[in-house]
Amino acid sequence: MASIIKEMYYLGIGVKDGQIYVGGKVGLRHRLYPYPMLLPLRFEPFEGMIDYPDSRDFAGRLFLEDSFDPVTRVRRGRVYSGGHATRAYVSEHNGLAGDKASMMMYEYQRDPLHKFKELHGARLPLVYLGSEDFRSTWRIVDIEQDSNDTFVVVLKSYRSLGEIPEMKWEEVPTEIKRQVEERIEDVEVSINREGPKNVIDRCRDAVGLIIGHLIQSPGKDLNDAIDAYSRHESGKHKKLVQHASHTIRILHSRGKPNVEHKLQTPPLVEEDAQLAVRCFGTILKEVGWAN
Repeated sequence: MASIIKEMYYLGIGVKDGQIYVGGKVGLRHRLYPYPMLLPLRFEPFEGMIDYPDSRDFAGRLFLEDSFDPVTRVRRGRVYSGGHATRAYVSEHNGLAGDKASMMMYEYQRDPLHKFKELHGARLPLVYLGSEDFRSTWRIVDIEQDSNDTFVVVLKSYRSLGEIPEMKWEEVPTEIKRQVEERIEDVEVSINREGPKNVIDRCRDAVGLIIGHLIQSPGKDLNDAIDAYSRHESGKHKKLVQHASHTIRILHSRGKPNVEHKLQTPPLVEEDAQLAVRCFGTILKEVGWAN
């Protein structure tokens, strides 16, 4: 791959064989060995963004991974856009004599990412990798430009299950341990698979279960439950639990269309979801159920 990296202006996916081919503005497309990590990519919408619609089989933008560090959760790679069907000449063995064939492929062009230059010091948009049902969220750490005028995007995982502290299951009351496990699992799944509103909703469900148990009134409305907890012997001195619970409650209410319209609040974003998850983790630690 390193020997032909300078020729990676175009990227094609063979219609019949699904193999990945790359090439320059002229000449043959060369097959990539080994098969690379190639993921559908979407940017968080921002002003002036050029959108590339999905084709029937492939996304409008793709991320070709150069490297991934599982410890730091940092990815480096290139962005390609397009996905239109075309016919191109390909080589499976990098131009050996007689190694030339015509093939239909979905062809992508190196994305210039020129709109990012106009954002100046503004926050760069989040990046979503993977198919819609199994996508992960990433933050742009840097955009580098190599000697071939290719933009290399450096991404860092935006969400991490590390937001949920390590549980002390021996401290969780037996009668609700199974329910707590289920609620935490729901939160963890939403962190990696769902949007901000759903993450906040799952945190609210979990906190409602916990506060309801502590005041011995399961199923109570969260706002009323928090007020009762502030007067309850187990919670009247735990101000951090009260405030963290209220924060999640407020974020949850802001996710309702009627509240957003009435109060003219901005839409929920990733930072709101992160705040809800951190508040939930704080509550687990403050009530003694987590480290």
